[in-house]
Amino acid sequence: IGELEGALDDVQLELSIRRRQITRKNMQVLEHEREQAQLEESKGINANEDTARASTEQQSHVVVGDDSIVQDQNVQLSTMTIDKLERELAKAKAEYTALENIECDRLLSFLSTVSDQMLFGKPESAKSGPPFSQDEIMGSHTYRALDAQVRLMRASRAKESLERKTSCDKYAAAISHFTDASKRDTDLRRDSVRSSNETARLREKLSKALDAAEQAKADRDHLSLKYEFVKLDFGTDAVIELLSECARCFAGATGFLSRESERLKQDRACLDKNEDLLSETWLSVVRERGGAYLSEIETLSKTFGDLESLRTSVIKMKATKSGELEKFSADRAKIKKQLDTVSREADALKSRLDGEIERSSVLESLVDRALEHVTKHRASRNEAIVETEKVRVGLSASREATAKLLRQRKVCIAEAAELTKSIRVLEARTDFTTRALESERVRERELSERVAALRAQIEKETVRPQMSPRKLGVSNETESGSRVKMSREDEIEDLRRKLNCSIVTTQPVEVVLTRCGHLFSRQCVNNLIAGRNRKCPICGERFGQDDAKPIYLD
Repeated sequence: IGELEGALDDVQLELSIRRRQITRKNMQVLEHEREQAQLEESKGINANEDTARASTEQQSHVVVGDDSIVQDQNVQLSTMTIDKLERELAKAKAEYTALENIECDRLLSFLSTVSDQMLFGKPESAKSGPPFSQDEIMGSHTYRALDAQVRLMRASRAKESLERKTSCDKYAAAISHFTDASKRDTDLRRDSVRSSNETARLREKLSKALDAAEQAKADRDHLSLKYEFVKLDFGTDAVIELLSECARCFAGATGFLSRESERLKQDRACLDKNEDLLSETWLSVVRERGGAYLSEIETLSKTFGDLESLRTSVIKMKATKSGELEKFSADRAKIKKQLDTVSREADALKSRLDGEIERSSVLESLVDRALEHVTKHRASRNEAIVETEKVRVGLSASREATAKLLRQRKVCIAEAAELTKSIRVLEARTDFTTRALESERVRERELSERVAALRAQIEKETVRPQMSPRKLGVSNETESGSRVKMSREDEIEDLRRKLNCSIVTTQPVEVVLTRCGHLFSRQCVNNLIAGRNRKCPICGERFGQDDAKPIYLD
């Protein structure tokens, strides 16, 4: 689980590094464009200044060198980290201060030399004649040239200080910008989602623009069709044909009226000639026919009026349609311009959308790889969690068995301790019994030796009367010597036995227990302390580790 969490942290760190790299590249592009613009401006300004400061080439050499240094540092600004930028800023400030001090010292020395030369006419070592007056000095051509040169140098120094201040401000702004960029630790997935949303929005906008373009094209086609229809329907030829048809109708009506009027005149003449011959029936028929003719004449006059009104309306319609055609041509030109603008915007949006799609594809590929990596890690982590759960279950079971075994072990240890105590008590008792048996054996041996000695003495006492006095004296001396020898050997053996440990008789006594005063070997006391059975084997007195003191026999 720890390894998986570490791998997940590594993936997140890699994602943040990729995001910072993308931000840094964007900043580098912006800084490069800005530096290019400033470099072009500075090149133009420097060219004008170089032509104006041709006489001060020696003083402007340092400024040109500093400008090149500042430009190189500005070019390298986008590839530096925050610590490097801070160090470069401090270094630039220090170099600026050092160069300014050197330039000031040089100017002071130069002005002091010039003043000495102007005051005394020559250097101090070659002074001769009276000194110049202040008016002569200030009115001299050399003073005016030097004054102009000093002013130009002051202006160049002011410009140089302004450029250095600008570069320092640029460094500070870059450092603050990179600091703010480093503080903004947004998630790459949010950026990818935002870019995908922006891409979808741009796609929608592009689709709307394309729909608007299609609609504009359709409107243009509709207007062109309408224009053609109007042109075909109400064109000049159609109007001329309509007017000619109206003229023909009017001419036909005029001819008809003239013919009818001639016929009426003839009828009137016939009536005048044959007035007497006509009967009343003929008159009524003539009257009816005249009424019919009059009604037809009125109808024709009305039709002629309608034709005149139609002609005027057609002329007005022609004027209106010509205005509409002019307006339509203007609208068509405007729509064409709008269509061109929309097409250009669509091309720009398409190029921007292609860039955004490419960027979103790169981001999506990065996110997909990161998600794939994270998914793999999560899968392995889930497997590890499952295995860990199994191991945890096994560990819980093993812990329970271990606890049970520990309880049994404690019980066994307690029993073993009790048995050890009982064994040690039995060993102590056995040792004590063994020592008692040995002492009893020694005592029995001594008693047997004494009994044998007494028996020998009794035997000698019984045979004493038979021995001469000389032999009796010799025997008495021999018996007393042997007795003294036996008593010394017993004492030596007793002392030798006291010098050895009572538990392990082959080990010498080296430690005394201050609680009871019994002596034991170092090995026996260490065994008692290690076994935590801190009781004296002889008397059973409890003692501590500090109660065992070493002894030394001289």
